[in-house]
Amino acid sequence: MLQDLNQRKTHFNQLDGLRCIAVVAVLISHWVKYWAVVVIPLGSMGVNLFFVLSGFLITRILLLSKDEENVSTFKSIKKFYIRRTLRIFPIYFLTIFLIILLNIKGVRENMFWLLTYTQNIKFAMPGVWESGQMRYFVHLWSLSVEEQFYVFFPLLIFLIPKPKIKLFFYIVISTGVLSRLLLYIISAPKNSLYVFTPCCFDSFGIGSLLAYLLMYELETLTRILNKNYFFLIAVIIFTIDIIYSRLYIEGYGECRTVLERFLFSVCCFWIVGKAAINSYTGFMRHFLENKFVIYIGKISYGMYVYHLFIYPFFEHYIWTIYTKYSAPILGSYIWRVILKYSPPNYGNMMYQTCFLFIVTIFIASVSWYLIERPLNRLKEKIKY
Repeated sequence: MLQDLNQRKTHFNQLDGLRCIAVVAVLISHWVKYWAVVVIPLGSMGVNLFFVLSGFLITRILLLSKDEENVSTFKSIKKFYIRRTLRIFPIYFLTIFLIILLNIKGVRENMFWLLTYTQNIKFAMPGVWESGQMRYFVHLWSLSVEEQFYVFFPLLIFLIPKPKIKLFFYIVISTGVLSRLLLYIISAPKNSLYVFTPCCFDSFGIGSLLAYLLMYELETLTRILNKNYFFLIAVIIFTIDIIYSRLYIEGYGECRTVLERFLFSVCCFWIVGKAAINSYTGFMRHFLENKFVIYIGKISYGMYVYHLFIYPFFEHYIWTIYTKYSAPILGSYIWRVILKYSPPNYGNMMYQTCFLFIVTIFIASVSWYLIERPLNRLKEKIKY
């Protein structure tokens, strides 16, 4: 009975709470430059948590579709891609159009890669990161990875016989680790270990395995999740790996080592798994189910897409408006106050971070209510 309930469950509130944690970790890594934030790979951890969440949620949808009777494989795949397109494409391409229109630094040189969801490939090329040409949209590499992964993954889910699906997930996980090992051995460009799509397979695969166990082997999953000492061992090894890689492996920090992404994804198996079966209690449950935290989780996609463009907007365009036109409507004094306390001009990092958080939440909220939520509702009305 509990197995059936988990199969029919359509929304997991606590996973929205985890999305909040993931997006805040990424934003802090990009905006806060204190020593501890630089050393701890918050951005990489946030992205990997997103990958595991994505693998879990998408695989669950695909497995539910695969189990449907009297529904053709073609119809199920078509439904998946239409729904995925309506969720991901609109605000992504709207954002790309706007940054091209505003001529954000580096966008013209990378237009092809941005429009084709291949920016991760450009990012892996030698010297690209160091040149700074991707400074304001470097974060979009992860969306390229997701879209590339989901080009072939649904097809394989439907083509592989159900008894072999679990083995397939183990192969996906192994491919991620082995891809990074191979690139490390051949001394590939350092960013390639981090951003090439096969190098992220273990994060998606661990999320997929979690979805499989939740649907078909719930008792096994519950036993695993109850063994907290496994989780603690994974955390300890992950911590040791971070310290070792930053002290002894030059240039291979932030999840670019062979094991670091895998180790944190294993930690995420417990983190996401406990949220999926609603087993968090006490403070963690209250936090993940807090209405504001859930709301941030719901708008996290927009926050992730928009957040790095806010700073250059203030830095280049608000300042340009003031210097060129002297702000005749609001008056020169008011504009000087605004500019003084805008992120590029006010030296306090905590103030800047809070300012950017507020503006990002506001823009993502507008996007959610005007674009994303209406399209989400449209997905439910379309007859496939």
